[in-house]
Amino acid sequence: MIECDVLVHARQAVYDPQDPGGPQSFRANGSTADRLALILNQGEARQLLRSPPPADTETLAKMIAGQENADVVIIKLGAAGACVYDSTGVATVPAYQTPRVWKIGSGDTFSAAFAYYWMNEGLPAAHAARRASLAAALYCNGGDINNLIQLTPLAEVTRRVSSKELPAQVYLAGPFFTTAELWLVTEAWRFLRESHVPVFSPYHDVGIGAGEEVAPKDLEALRRSSVVLALVDGSDAGTLFEVGYARALNIPVIALSENPREQDLKMITGSGCELYADFAAALYRVAALA
Repeated sequence: MIECDVLVHARQAVYDPQDPGGPQSFRANGSTADRLALILNQGEARQLLRSPPPADTETLAKMIAGQENADVVIIKLGAAGACVYDSTGVATVPAYQTPRVWKIGSGDTFSAAFAYYWMNEGLPAAHAARRASLAAALYCNGGDINNLIQLTPLAEVTRRVSSKELPAQVYLAGPFFTTAELWLVTEAWRFLRESHVPVFSPYHDVGIGAGEEVAPKDLEALRRSSVVLALVDGSDAGTLFEVGYARALNIPVIALSENPREQDLKMITGSGCELYADFAAALYRVAALA
């Protein structure tokens, strides 16, 4: 239901405000539910809480449950999965890795699947949320979710553990010499920052200047990074140099090429880089590794 205020009286209700600018309480308009589950992203959760939000997500979920008189609170964490709070305690639900990520409608899919499993099937909140996460991943990958009872297994997103104990920082390699290139770099930089992933961007953190001025700063940041996101369309010389430098240091590289040409990617694929043709999928993979 879009752009309307619905008064609900239910035995069970699943409420997803889907309003990062100003989420409203389920009960604000007089709605009631005997059992209430809230599904929020991090921004919505912090805005919905009327007191100063705590630093950790688990405490945030508990405080919202008390404030809203909710039986279940789910806070979605992007590539890190979701935090689920109910009367049994707090559980962490994983995200699932897919080669493609179509985000539009993924939140609706998660909420609908959770409602099905929690209300119709009577599963505990954490189990229902895990299946909802899987259903959302299948949707993002273009899979068929019509039969939610038989979900195809996918690999859980796993965090990389570095033997070199590198800090969790993404190095964003890519050209920024045209409007289109700068837009792509900025969108990637903004997504990672909004996902609370530390990111170093040569454009945003150093800027444009002479090679002898910017190269030492960029390479020092590259040596301090745990993963590289490389935007390799166009075969920019600086980006390819950064990719080679990272692989020589055994730093993982996620390469995005939306218009791949085999002859341009031989060294990329041959040196162990992960290659993606989908922008969102590459971003979520990097966020999972950082």
